[in-house]
Amino acid sequence: MEVRESLDLRELSITHSICLGTSMAVFSKVFVVTPNVNEFALLQESSLALSIQETERKPIQLYGEPVKASWKCVDVEWLEVENEKALPKPDIAAWRAISLAMPISIADQLGVLCEDVEFLPLCLNKQSWRAVNILTQLDAIDHSATKFNLRDGKQSRVRPFKKLVLKKKAVNGAGLFRVHELGLTGLSFKEIQ
Repeated sequence: MEVRESLDLRELSITHSICLGTSMAVFSKVFVVTPNVNEFALLQESSLALSIQETERKPIQLYGEPVKASWKCVDVEWLEVENEKALPKPDIAAWRAISLAMPISIADQLGVLCEDVEFLPLCLNKQSWRAVNILTQLDAIDHSATKFNLRDGKQSRVRPFKKLVLKKKAVNGAGLFRVHELGLTGLSFKEIQ
């Protein structure tokens, strides 16, 4: 996904309807959005931010519950692994295990079209960024049509589905959302049949 400063929201709303479905009444396609961490750098909390969370015993958790009222700006930095080549820095970055972050300029443009999403302040090298907290959670998995990936009789935690099928009625009219049982977010788009 390419995002530029001159982001054309109409073009994006057609291309990526899951994020910007608020302008659409019915979906014809749904996309899973996942981080592309093999090709792009990801963000992590600074050492100080992690120390504060540990001291206060309040780790950051963005699982669909509103947190904006109690949110404090978090210092983040690019994850760099010693003796490995630095990855390019993306326009929209993966942060933590299941969250996204973006510069304030992109968040402001997307915020107009995304309902039930909190854009939470982050500071990256003295630049204003926003973490995305998706509040809409849907019970959308069609368990009768979904093919689960089982290992030793239990659902795989890494790749839980061979084929994921969503209930069309559950996702119609929703914009950016989490499937209640998945918690998926990120940067690569994959169409769900």
